[in-house]
Amino acid sequence: MAVDWLTTEDERILALEGPVVAGHTCKVIELSDAAGLSLEELRPHIGARLDAAPQLRRRLEPSVPPRERPAWVDDPAFDIGRHVLELPLGGPVDHDELRDIVAGLMHARLDRARPLWTIHLVPELAGGGAALVLRIHHALADGPTTMRICSAILWEPVAGGGVGPPREAPHRGPRGPSAPQASVSSPTPRAARALDRELRPASGRSPLEARISARRAVAFAAAPLADAVRIERSVEGATVNDVLLCAVAGGLRRGLPGGTTLPRLRAKVPVSMHRPDDGAGVANRDSFFCVDLDVSEEDPMKRLDAIHLGTTERKVGGDASVLDALLNRGPRRFAPLSRLAARWSMSPRVFALNVSNVRGPAEPLAVIGRPVRAVYALAEVAKRHALRVACLSASGQVTFGLCADAEALEDLDAIAAGIEAEIGGLLARSI
Repeated sequence: MAVDWLTTEDERILALEGPVVAGHTCKVIELSDAAGLSLEELRPHIGARLDAAPQLRRRLEPSVPPRERPAWVDDPAFDIGRHVLELPLGGPVDHDELRDIVAGLMHARLDRARPLWTIHLVPELAGGGAALVLRIHHALADGPTTMRICSAILWEPVAGGGVGPPREAPHRGPRGPSAPQASVSSPTPRAARALDRELRPASGRSPLEARISARRAVAFAAAPLADAVRIERSVEGATVNDVLLCAVAGGLRRGLPGGTTLPRLRAKVPVSMHRPDDGAGVANRDSFFCVDLDVSEEDPMKRLDAIHLGTTERKVGGDASVLDALLNRGPRRFAPLSRLAARWSMSPRVFALNVSNVRGPAEPLAVIGRPVRAVYALAEVAKRHALRVACLSASGQVTFGLCADAEALEDLDAIAAGIEAEIGGLLARSI
């Protein structure tokens, strides 16, 4: 029996699941022309590619000898018919109905007796096209790993599509020679400063702190990647990720009640620590840093400048590397300290919301010959955090997936619309 042990990161993510927190992430793939797409075509298409993503045939075993720890093991009863499904809807689905469907799937749990993923086909959208809704447990795959899985089993690039690669990739760890090599067993003053920046408590209570329910609401926003790149170039040294963080801050300012008077909100920004030689079995290799979003700042360019300064300081200081060493790579004797730090790092006193950014394929995509119109990502909220934003760049677009506790945030659409308006405002100032 093939056994893949969960890493410390995988186990920590698995432990986050509870009565009100589901453990999966989601990709919503809209197809612009899906004439005749059916399960009879989709299932064999995916099934024939599963050898390239063997983790999708493995289920979670809670305790496997000799370590008596959780591991992924082959599912002898694997049946793709249990994982690739069609929603019985009875007619075309409009934007609001699709959003409600996705929110319901974010709420529903994956069956731990089976491999922890599903793809639901929404066969007909109002105005044409179809949608695929992929759910995959975060313990099985983080954002970059999920993108590799989608490329392996689902979509293919369109030859001669003509969309060039993004000017920069999202954060994949500290860059440049100034980032220190972190070690929890031999801390340095720079590492101490990094830990102080990242783990010190915020000065006030976050307006997004709430006792969350199990119900979810979702909303989406999108913009041309070229617009984000143009805005990026207007601030020396800035990155696309800085622009996306600024847009989220502007969306909160425009969409939250009292947004213009809110204090600075600290955003937790995941940083991929994946290496080029990582095998297919590496599910999660992430760290993070936190940066302040000055929601009360009226001038979006000043806000972008401040965000750029904050992210640059954290990259130069190697903050993500320091946290990775403390939380994931420390010697066994430091395990109690690592567990304590991991629990504290999830506190709303440390961050108000999580804003991730994952790079997808740059070229146009198709699923069994049907063009992909848009790809949106969603990630689950955490306890006492009412909102999470997942950004994704793919095929010349940047998209924003907002997932929120349905009882804590009343008008998620206002935040999504505010994000798009903020990008428009930044673009107007950048020309």
